[in-house]
Parts: sequence; structure tokens; C-alpha cells
Amino acid sequence: MARILVIDDSPSVLEWILEALTHAGHDVVTASSGRGGVLSLRTAPVDLIITDIYMPEPDGLEVICQARRWAPEAKLIAMSSRPPERNLFAVASALGAMRALQKPFSSGQLLEAVAGSLREPRVGAALSPGTMVRLPPAQRTGSHPGGLAGEAEAPSAGQDSFTSGPGR
Repeated sequence: MARILVIDDSPSVLEWILEALTHAGHDVVTASSGRGGVLSLRTAPVDLIITDIYMPEPDGLEVICQARRWAPEAKLIAMSSRPPERNLFAVASALGAMRALQKPFSSGQLLEAVAGSLREPRVGAALSPGTMVRLPPAQRTGSHPGGLAGEAEAPSAGQDSFTSGPGR
């Protein structure tokens, strides 16, 4: 199966995704920060990167830009627990993400996104690595305001998805 790098600053989310993907037969590497994820990209090749968008230094959008530099053949999935109307999934897509997962999502949705991304040929990002993307004012409030990033709770035993708390 595929070698997948999962980047999220929430340990419970990382553990849940690791378990789901490992159970499906994938070789999974995790990183608890954008910085750790970029370091992993520099040391070992991966087929797919799944990254949270809202994380402290660097955030998921910067991780996607760095992934285009260090792992240009890797496919990308962006995920977030923030409201979708903030258009960050569109920005992530413009930078090269093939799919977006809105937290909370089920293991079925995760596996479907992974399978679809791995099946499709990697197409070059609409923007080259290092291109500056100017976000609308509502999105320039920082990548981790109020401690909201990555605070989704992992599912308890027997659950098929994880859930986010109020306002997350």
C-alpha cells in the first residue's frame, strides 16, 4: 500500500488517523507539527500527505507549499475543523491539495479520500512553490487564534469518526 505522512497538532486526531490508515494496510508516519512534517518530507519519500490547515508554525498552507518543494510527486489532502466558508480549502487546492476533509469525518470518508487521491495522477499545483497567497482580511487573523486549531477529540472505542467540540 502507500506510505502516508499525517500532520496534525492534535495527538488524538493523529492517533485516530494512524489507526484507520494502518488498519487499511498503509505505512503511516505522523508529525505533530508543521515543522516536524516538513522535516519528515526532507528525510523519507511519501506517496501522500494529509495535513491539518490550522497549526502553529508553519500552518498547513505553508506545509503544502514546502511539500511541493521537498516532495513534488506526493499527493496532498488538506483537513480542517474550521468552518468551510473561510475558503481555505480553495487556497489549499490552488497550492496543490487534491482533496479536502472537513472535520469531523468518518473513517470511511478518510479512506475514500485517500483511495481517490492515490488513484488520481498528480497534477502540478496551480501556483508554484513559494508563491505568496494573499488571504482576505477575515483569514489573516493568525493560524492559531484562540487555541482552536487541532482540538478535535478522537473517537472512543467503537466510534467510526471523531468529533470537534463547540466552535472548533
